[in-house]
Amino acid sequence: MKAPSWPFLISLTLLLIGVTVGSIAWKLGAFRDVTVETGNDGPFVVLAKEHLGPYHKIADVILEVETWARAQGEPCVRTFGEYFDDPERTDEDRLRSRGGCILSKTSSEEIENLGSDLPAGYRIDTIPEQLYALATFDGAPSLGPLKVYPQVLEYAKLNRLEIKGAVIEVYQVESENSGTTRYLFPITPITVN
Repeated sequence: MKAPSWPFLISLTLLLIGVTVGSIAWKLGAFRDVTVETGNDGPFVVLAKEHLGPYHKIADVILEVETWARAQGEPCVRTFGEYFDDPERTDEDRLRSRGGCILSKTSSEEIENLGSDLPAGYRIDTIPEQLYALATFDGAPSLGPLKVYPQVLEYAKLNRLEIKGAVIEVYQVESENSGTTRYLFPITPITVN
């Protein structure tokens, strides 16, 4: 039996790499649509902890807050990350963010009971209602900066909207294999003088 030729082996290797990369991109949601609209959202009562450093490392902070909240009886159905700085203008080690749970408890008494013995660095706060460019994506949140952010920036430009303030990402797990991220970009209409 004759051994396969080098061109055949190289072609087969490239094909396998392409299929693997395509499969991973498909599972992460790279080919799913992003919907963008303008609307009000909030207010949100949140249990949060601040984070300083690379944005992709906030997942550990969110998980820590979520774990503590669930142990206290808060279901923590929706988690969030709030990102204060532009990573293109701020050194990675100086990026400010915070993450945690959007509380389902709504009465002052329930919130006070939860907040009576918070761990160090935790804080209950309110994110007020405001006007946002709202984007929804049911792919992996890690694709947001590559897929969602450019579409929202283009939407803002086309609709003469200025993004002002921290971007909020709201994460909701629907099952073991699916979830939705809602992106909230605070906006103000650009006025022409």
